Amino acid sequence: MFKYFFILGQNKNLSIAEIVGKFVNAADFGGTELANGVLIVESKKELNPTVILSELGGTVKVGEILKPLDDLGCLNAKEIIARFSFNDKKKIYFGFSPYGFLNNAKPVKQIQKLAIALKKELKERNFASRWVTSKEPQLSSVIVKKNRLLEQGAEIIFIQTKNKIYLGKTLAVQEFADYSFRDYGRPARDRLSGMLPPKLAKIMVNLAGIKKSDAFLDPFCGSGTILSEATMLGYQNLIGADISQKAIADTRKNLEWLRRNYHLLCHCEPRRRRGVAISRINQVKYRLFKSDVSYLSQKIEPNSISAIATEPYLGPAKILKSEEEARKVIAELSELYLKSFQEFKKVLKPRAKIVIILPILKIKNNLFQLPILDEIKRQGFKTELFLPSFWPSDLVQTTVRGSLIYSRPDQHVLREIFIFSSE
Repeated sequence: MFKYFFILGQNKNLSIAEIVGKFVNAADFGGTELANGVLIVESKKELNPTVILSELGGTVKVGEILKPLDDLGCLNAKEIIARFSFNDKKKIYFGFSPYGFLNNAKPVKQIQKLAIALKKELKERNFASRWVTSKEPQLSSVIVKKNRLLEQGAEIIFIQTKNKIYLGKTLAVQEFADYSFRDYGRPARDRLSGMLPPKLAKIMVNLAGIKKSDAFLDPFCGSGTILSEATMLGYQNLIGADISQKAIADTRKNLEWLRRNYHLLCHCEPRRRRGVAISRINQVKYRLFKSDVSYLSQKIEPNSISAIATEPYLGPAKILKSEEEARKVIAELSELYLKSFQEFKKVLKPRAKIVIILPILKIKNNLFQLPILDEIKRQGFKTELFLPSFWPSDLVQTTVRGSLIYSRPDQHVLREIFIFSSE
């Protein structure tokens, strides 16, 4: 049995749902523990943390659990050197990160004592070393990456769960610079139509849980963030639509930009068939076309789509000042979303999934949600759980509507994420 830890992103519920849905199934599952910001998973098969992290949008670090500890004080410098293979390094960089401790004062003091002892022991063995620290008790992925801890030493992890303390070793950290490059470096970004973060887009693609060869649709593709992340994950049959011709042009620019910067597009063969532009991304093909969502079924074959992941129009960019304004916008958006689901029903295969964002408007301390769930169910859809049934149900805390919320404190429009399936 192998035991791994996942350091979760800011939205812990989404992070857990993504991990579980993508990498763990009933046959491999051996148990789990949850600390503050950390998911520990037992797996019957060995995993590749670097590959796993490259395919996850909501996880910051992945590593292996080495052993349980009775107390931090029982660990000494000689055991650290033996377990973390420092002997083959010219100069050793090391750092410590405690997770799950309710009171950081005690572990910080014990870590300081251990770090001093470790530096002394390394010096006696003729090794130069540097103890990497930060203002926070935990080292960020940026600090770990920039100080080359994984190549020139180690990040040593201590995790306090309900009943145990674990010693762990970080094996991979999130490529923060890569996400920033894909977000801010791409040629087409449209602030007016909303800016879906690439990490959230990747999570949504993963929550859809389909085969890489299945047809995948974003009917409100905007500047192509979801399609771009699906491309990076290796999905091979992508379709994007939007009512805006500019959005279609922006999506095409961004997908071509991926080709140049990530060498994904080996052959680009634009041609036209029935008014739809097609390009080939290595083994990946995508179709992009302008269309109001109300006419989607006229552009796509019936029962041909295996999954939809999308962020439709979330409402006006301006801050709404009154409840009357909010109710008017909610009514307009409800009509748009219900029309969308009518079209989704026509193009989706049976039991296909929809990962979709619904807006929640925030006016002072009042929240206004789309009151459309019952109508969506009457159209032949049902809400799906974010966790498979064999996982502990309390790992992910959903709303009473069965959704997860993604937002920042300063936002006046919250993102409410649902997973639906067609019956």
